[in-house]
Amino acid sequence: MKKIILTLFICTISAGVFSQTDTWTKADRNNLYEDCMSYITKYKNITNDQKESICLCYLEEVTKKYTKTDFQAKIDIELKRVKEAVISQCAKNLGIDLSTAVKTEEVADKKGTLKNKPKREDLIGKWKTDKGSIMEFKEDGKYAETTVKNVSYSGDWFLDDKGVLTIDSEEHYTQILTKKEKVDRKKSVYDFDNFSTDYLKFTREGLVETIQANRMK
Repeated sequence: MKKIILTLFICTISAGVFSQTDTWTKADRNNLYEDCMSYITKYKNITNDQKESICLCYLEEVTKKYTKTDFQAKIDIELKRVKEAVISQCAKNLGIDLSTAVKTEEVADKKGTLKNKPKREDLIGKWKTDKGSIMEFKEDGKYAETTVKNVSYSGDWFLDDKGVLTIDSEEHYTQILTKKEKVDRKKSVYDFDNFSTDYLKFTREGLVETIQANRMK
């Protein structure tokens, strides 16, 4: 009898622990929603309200159909297929035709810069990149960035009449071995591949490094 009670007790505890770790938390749900909003920025012919409705539907469908553990166990290609399928179905259910929503692909000139070049005032503000860092273009020409690894940059930014962005900044970080604070000078030039008031995509000159970012509200 004692063995039965003990076994039931262990099973109950185990089930409780599993249910806690397998529960979609508020932070998890927020991350799913933000990921969806970032993904559908490629559709420029749908309104912000429509995007929000699609992503709220996506959030509910994913968390209803998959456990947190099963969803996180999927590889990138599986996640992409799930995302595309659910977003497509949600748009269909809401009467939003994504097939006619033109993707934000802009025609580039011979130098690789956009024909609808961003203006200086268009960049001013904070942007969150797909790498998790926060970039800030200040009105006085100062630049600041903090990465997910707590590396910070501070310096100046410039935008020429061809839409080419130059960031001249200092990189502040702590050396892993010596634990000493280090400062390196960094000057990077970027060409814009895509741009809107809420989304930007640019490539660093001389490197195959593309950065995407959404404007922070």
